[in-house]
Amino acid sequence: MIQLTTKYLVYLCAFLLITFPIKLSAGAFSDLKDALKQEFQKGLDQLNEDLQRMTRQSDNDLVTVPFLINKTPAQAENILQGHGLVIGKVIYQKSEQTAGTIISQTPPQNTQVPKGAAISVVVAQQQSNSKVTIVPRLIGLSVNEAQARLKEHALILGNIIEQSSQKPKGHIISQSPAAGQKIDKKSLINVVISESSDTQPIVTLKLSKNPITTAETLYLSTTIIPKPETKLQYSFTMNGKVYKSHNGQLSHRFQRAGRVIITASIRQKGQKWIHSKSQVLVVIQAAKIPSSEIDNLETLIIVPDVVGLPLDNAINQLKQAGLRIGHISQKITLSDPKVLQQTPKAGSRVKAGQKVDLEHSVGNKISLDLSVSTTEAKAHKPLEFHAELLSNIEIKPRKYTLLINGQRIDSSTPTWSYAFTQAGQYSVQAEVDIADVGVIQSLPINISVANIWVEPRAIIEPATLIIQQGDKANFLSQSTYDPKSKLSLLWMDEKGGSGTASQYVIDTEGWDVGEYWVTLRVKDEQGFEHTDQAELIIHKASAESTENTINVPTVEKTTSNFTNSKLSLSASAYYATIGKPIDFTITQQPAVNTSYTVIYGDGQREKTKQLWLKHSYHKMGRYFAYVISHYQDKQIQSNKIKIWILPSWLLIGVVIVALTLLLGTFKLLRSKVNKEIKAKISSIRYEPVIDQGQQKLEQDIALKNINTHIQFVGEKDKGKQRILQKHSERDEKNN
Repeated sequence: MIQLTTKYLVYLCAFLLITFPIKLSAGAFSDLKDALKQEFQKGLDQLNEDLQRMTRQSDNDLVTVPFLINKTPAQAENILQGHGLVIGKVIYQKSEQTAGTIISQTPPQNTQVPKGAAISVVVAQQQSNSKVTIVPRLIGLSVNEAQARLKEHALILGNIIEQSSQKPKGHIISQSPAAGQKIDKKSLINVVISESSDTQPIVTLKLSKNPITTAETLYLSTTIIPKPETKLQYSFTMNGKVYKSHNGQLSHRFQRAGRVIITASIRQKGQKWIHSKSQVLVVIQAAKIPSSEIDNLETLIIVPDVVGLPLDNAINQLKQAGLRIGHISQKITLSDPKVLQQTPKAGSRVKAGQKVDLEHSVGNKISLDLSVSTTEAKAHKPLEFHAELLSNIEIKPRKYTLLINGQRIDSSTPTWSYAFTQAGQYSVQAEVDIADVGVIQSLPINISVANIWVEPRAIIEPATLIIQQGDKANFLSQSTYDPKSKLSLLWMDEKGGSGTASQYVIDTEGWDVGEYWVTLRVKDEQGFEHTDQAELIIHKASAESTENTINVPTVEKTTSNFTNSKLSLSASAYYATIGKPIDFTITQQPAVNTSYTVIYGDGQREKTKQLWLKHSYHKMGRYFAYVISHYQDKQIQSNKIKIWILPSWLLIGVVIVALTLLLGTFKLLRSKVNKEIKAKISSIRYEPVIDQGQQKLEQDIALKNINTHIQFVGEKDKGKQRILQKHSERDEKNN
């Protein structure tokens, strides 16, 4: 029973590992994963054992990849035809660029590729509801202001960290991500706000006028920076006399001329008072007014000076003076919000209830945010810049300008497409010229530009090698690749040999006369790969051959052995999770250097000359993949393979079920083992005897049965149970 259960567990584990390829990260399974990789590599090498002679059907003339950006796929296909190239994989991606146009290509422009190579493109797709937004600038705002600003951009305020700073308490001093970046909507924006530092808050006293006459009313106001969130208490001291205020404002009329020392004080309830710098007010005696005008003078109000105050404070002071608010106009400025003008002017005598017109600025409500498609750019690859102008009122931009290290690029729209020609660090800034306002600039963005990555290209030298049977064939790799990347090489020949060095040597002893192909596959650290093939011709040594002369017999190129060409497509995994890349391998016998079209079954197809491809599926379901090729002017198609794409939660459920079965099996085993042990224990018989290792006990000790040692001896009697008992000497005497 135990042996059968153990076999069942082994088969269950093997079935789960083969059927459901799960990426195991635990250290206990690393050896198993390496073994599976080795077996897969052996399978690839084995595929080349049955390769037969074939005819090289493509030339190795190199062509230059044309520029396809901003072209439609149809236009790109016509352009590529003129260069001897074909369009490869077409991927649609949501973009703000013109829908239906190409936004990127692989390989890029000016790359040297073999004639007939496939060029993959990415086409812009119209996005109705963009999921991307631009991070606004939050530095200098309070937490509440930042939340309102982020709400306008469909973003959420994330972590709030306090940090000691000289900035006003509660105001943002840094943010992450930085302003101007493109991120998904509903993303979190983390901020750092200033906390209370050791510096004392500053209390400022402001007087409406200085000097002043005894007939005029003085308006006092005070502010504190940073302003605490709790309720504050205000007071004003004038020549030692304290006047309380509930809102930090006070009006007072002096009866005597002279000098008055005024100090403002603010405190949080229960804490110490914080005082402003004292100011000296000069009070001048007013001229005597005729008695006939005194009654009229009593009813007049002196208009307070509210220029420079915030609009709310100015309105409160005017209302406290017994005046009404007239027309309020706005003017766009780059200064802080404040009252710019008032009519009537300060100091004028007006009747109670007189209207006062105000003009105030709406500065700090206009901002310009600059964003870029990427800050890690490559030379000669265009970048997309976009400037977003934010304002709470209607404005009229006259022109936009992009500044790149001092170079100005004017535009009537807030978008630019620019390609850097040299590697280096660049500072890019946008500005907008607004009518009646001036020029507003965005924060600079630092762009790091690097040279274009050189994709690897496999090159075998010589391309054709003719040797005598039994000699050694030497091939060298002259592959091109980016010097910053590490290149890996894999050589294969038709007899199943392989190698990974820059030089590949084949001992043709035992090889038949004929034509063979040697394949070199290169791959860099970025995952780019390329394959090349060289021709090896082996002939018999002629008796008339000399050291400097080789007679090459004519090799008849017949196709009698190749009438039935075999084409197949295999996958590294036939069960995979959504989004997990699957390696596909193309095999054709005889090996023909031609182009293949792989149909993945999900609406995607890919034209390639490579024998190794990667593809991932993004929806659950069953897919039928196959490959199409051409041989002897005929189109051949491989058998369809089934690919099952499952959600990750299903595989997790299978693992949980498997673990549950294993746990249940172990419990069953433990129960079975316990029963067998009990059965064996029940068949044991016990025999009490006097320990022979002790000295003979004296008669009186035996009678009292003291220090008697009992030893149980188990003895099996063919499944029957019996108990043998020997009586002590005392029991025998009694009997």
